[in-house]
Amino acid sequence: MKKSEMPLMGFTLIEIIIALIIVGILAIIALPGYGRVTERSRQAEAISILSVMRGAQLRYSADNGTYTSSLTDLDIELPDNNNNGIRGDGKFFDYTLPLSPGDTDLARAARNNASRTAGISGYTLKVDRNGNILCTTAGAGDCVDIPSS
Repeated sequence: MKKSEMPLMGFTLIEIIIALIIVGILAIIALPGYGRVTERSRQAEAISILSVMRGAQLRYSADNGTYTSSLTDLDIELPDNNNNGIRGDGKFFDYTLPLSPGDTDLARAARNNASRTAGISGYTLKVDRNGNILCTTAGAGDCVDIPSS
């Protein structure tokens, strides 16, 4: 009696190599988009904090007749993620109140060096008295598109 031979099952080396090449190409296409999405979520957090800072500035102005340039004067708690005692020292953005004569910005969020997305750096988000958000760059910085509210 003859043994029946089972057919060989599995993938050939060529099939595995082709599958790896396809996965590599898909990863190359997807990763830059992932970086932009990640940066947009960080930016959305900064915009939310800027809106809270704007509200605090408006309340301070209603009580005192002027805006403040000191974070400690505001009735809000800002992040100190580096535990260095500096309010407004966030994980991804550093928050300030840059008030000088003629300055229309109520609050600013400058992107810091933490977990920077490749190709996106050196930008500052600003909120004015009307709640408009503006992104400015310093040197070779790059702004991510600000989501419409």
